[in-house]
Amino acid sequence: MADIGSVENFRRDSLMRDELARLLNTPELRRAPVLTRLLQYLVSETIAGRGRTLKAYTVAVEGLGRESDFDALSDSYPRVQVGRLRKLLEAHYAKFPLAGSSHLVIEPGSYRVRVVSLGSAALSSASSPATETGFVSAVQRASASAPPVVGRFRLSWKWLFLGILLIAILAAVVLTVSRRQSTKIVGDAVLKTPILVLRPVNAFRSDAQTTRVAQLAYAVMADGMSRSWTARLQTGTPSVGTSDGAIYELTPQLVKTGTNSNRLFLRLIEGRTHTVIWSTTVTLSDDPGKVETELAPSIANLMGAFGVIVTTEFRRNQTTFTPGYACMLQYIAFERNHEARQRDRVLKCMPEPVTETRLKAVVLTARAFLALDPSTTGYEKVAAMTRATELANEAVANSPEDAFARFAIARINYLNNDCVTGKRNTLKAVALNPYDPVLVAVLGGLMYQCGDDEALPLIERAFLIRPEGSSYGRLPLALALIVQGKTDQMEILADAHEIGGEKNSAYAQLCDALVFAGLGDRNAAVKSWAKFMVAQPSKDASADTALRNYIFSDGLRAGALKLLTDRNIVG
Repeated sequence: MADIGSVENFRRDSLMRDELARLLNTPELRRAPVLTRLLQYLVSETIAGRGRTLKAYTVAVEGLGRESDFDALSDSYPRVQVGRLRKLLEAHYAKFPLAGSSHLVIEPGSYRVRVVSLGSAALSSASSPATETGFVSAVQRASASAPPVVGRFRLSWKWLFLGILLIAILAAVVLTVSRRQSTKIVGDAVLKTPILVLRPVNAFRSDAQTTRVAQLAYAVMADGMSRSWTARLQTGTPSVGTSDGAIYELTPQLVKTGTNSNRLFLRLIEGRTHTVIWSTTVTLSDDPGKVETELAPSIANLMGAFGVIVTTEFRRNQTTFTPGYACMLQYIAFERNHEARQRDRVLKCMPEPVTETRLKAVVLTARAFLALDPSTTGYEKVAAMTRATELANEAVANSPEDAFARFAIARINYLNNDCVTGKRNTLKAVALNPYDPVLVAVLGGLMYQCGDDEALPLIERAFLIRPEGSSYGRLPLALALIVQGKTDQMEILADAHEIGGEKNSAYAQLCDALVFAGLGDRNAAVKSWAKFMVAQPSKDASADTALRNYIFSDGLRAGALKLLTDRNIVG
């Protein structure tokens, strides 16, 4: 008689191979050769019994084709790619839960693949747990029916008393700490990160090609929107109520409009008011290689730090400074307008404990950026750089796959004139979130300042996904063009519509001065520069000193000052 464990392993491996074969024919994996190779490798290693012992180096070299000198300690490439693969599988199964009788799952924190066999009960109820392969071993059945083991010792009254006393002391400590923390949040409940529910793409035409485009569009949106800290993505039906955070719903509808053309209608509904607060139409081709590029601006416009969701949440919570998401909203508002009063309030709420795990690295990164702000009271460059580096390293250690944290590290590298490390962290940050317009624009400009032509595709992408009407988005793009000597192309930034009441802010005036100077409109540039200088705290500040509060990089600041001087905007 065959061993029960051997039979179960054979069945598990068969299920895994069948599901892998099915997945390899899906649009998501057909357009992702790196992830395809990675999934095949992880499955084969798991079937061979080496899944639990896989390490980052082995996965990078054998599964992803990296060179044998790959440094797994400093390079998170395998973890990033496995994270992308995990999200791709989750998005696929959320879209097509009934596609196969089994699902492949990559265990969090490991490289091992599990196969989950879903019965009808598991599919019909979200609360029904799925069991691996659906089989229970003889040992598990015996353990389940065995009576509980009774302890063979007795607790003395002395030890019982000491235990009760210890519990009382711990309870008192916890109560004291909680009271202290609660006094720091006066009158406001902690604002949770909102939820974005992505509905399946509704295709009005059911032919095979349109269905493939709809599936691919959904996979691209699910992958892109899950990368941002600005909202928690859920697919299908939300699993939590509105008490767990504001809910937004994105409904995509696809219409075939030509031989090789489709129109995707996107509508964002705010759950609190049940009204459409944003909508757009995206033209999608039947070419799978173009769909991501076509959808990128919409993903960035929704999920960016200056996007629709953050802007809406800030308008509803302008006076809330509780730790975590609310404080990040205030930080983004400060970056919009650069007001001293806003900065002081943000500096108070930033160090507070953050309850949402995903926001911890994001908040640490924002604190690193604030440490570099020359307008901060008591600013000293060397001490500020040391503190910013500590916070950025802590952010990366907290979440190695957080793009925002890598953004901080790369920026610090460039400020320290370390172009090699800066480029490495730039490419990591962009790979982790290519839909953050400010991240791509700032790092692309800094990378190009190092004389690296590989930065040009990043700058071009920054233009593709640039935010609508945000000065903080316009400034790095303008600086990137200045560095490239392409100021004649600033026309694309000249008519950017300002939103959020920032049109008269110093930041917006600086952007206008640079853009008009680049386009040769001296009169408009002089007027904007004059308004920018009037808004400075010190009326006697030089042009370089004024720019220093907004452009931290010496090279980029020198480029901006040279443009303004050459065009006779400043003396």
